[in-house]
Amino acid sequence: TWIGFGVNLALALIKTVAGFFLHSRALIADGMHSLLDLLSDVAVLFGLFMAQRPEDASHPYGHHRFATLSRFFLGGGLVLFALGLVFSAGLGFGTGPDVPEAGWAALIALLSLPIKEWLFWRTRKVARALKSDLVMANAWHHRCDSLSSLGVAAALFGVWLGGEQWAFLDDGITLFLGGYLVFEAGKIFYRALIELVDTAPRREIIEDFREHILATP
Repeated sequence: TWIGFGVNLALALIKTVAGFFLHSRALIADGMHSLLDLLSDVAVLFGLFMAQRPEDASHPYGHHRFATLSRFFLGGGLVLFALGLVFSAGLGFGTGPDVPEAGWAALIALLSLPIKEWLFWRTRKVARALKSDLVMANAWHHRCDSLSSLGVAAALFGVWLGGEQWAFLDDGITLFLGGYLVFEAGKIFYRALIELVDTAPRREIIEDFREHILATP
C-alpha cells in the first residue's frame, strides 16, 4: 500500500500538471483518477494504523472513526474537483488540446498503464496471501486507473491522428471520466457521512440479526 501511495502521488501530480500545460482536460481527469486511488491508499493506511490502537478513556469504542473522518474530507474534496472538471469540459466542449499537444498527452497517459498494471498484480498477490478484502479492493482500484488511462490515451491519439475536428474527444472522455469520479468519490463521501452520524442499518438487516440472535440460547 505504501508503494501504491508513492506511485499514485507521482502519477496524480505528473498527469495533472502535464494536462494543465498541454491544455488537456482528459489528462487532468486521469490525474484526478490517480488521486482517487491515492485517497484509497490513505484510507487503507490510516485505517490499519488507527485500528491497531486500543480503546482508551477518551475513545471507549476504539479509533476507527478517524479513518472515516479522513475519507469524509478527502471524498468531499475530490467530489468538488471532479464537478469542476465536468463543468469546465461542458463549457469548453470541442476546444481540446492542439494536435501536437494531444500526442504528448497521449504518451503521458500511456506511461501510467504498465505501472498501474504492475501495481494491480502485485497488490492482488499480497491480498491473496494475506486473505485481505481491504487490500484486494485497493488492487482493483489500480486496475480501474489503468483502464481509464487506456481510454484517455485512445481518445488523445484520436485527436492527434484525426486533427482538430476530433478535438471533442478530449472533452468527451473528460465528461465521462469526470462523471464517474463524481459517482465514485460521492459514494466514499456518503458512506463516511452515514458512518459518522451513526446511521442505523436497513430494517431488514436488523431483523435478520434479530432472528439469528433470539434463536441462540
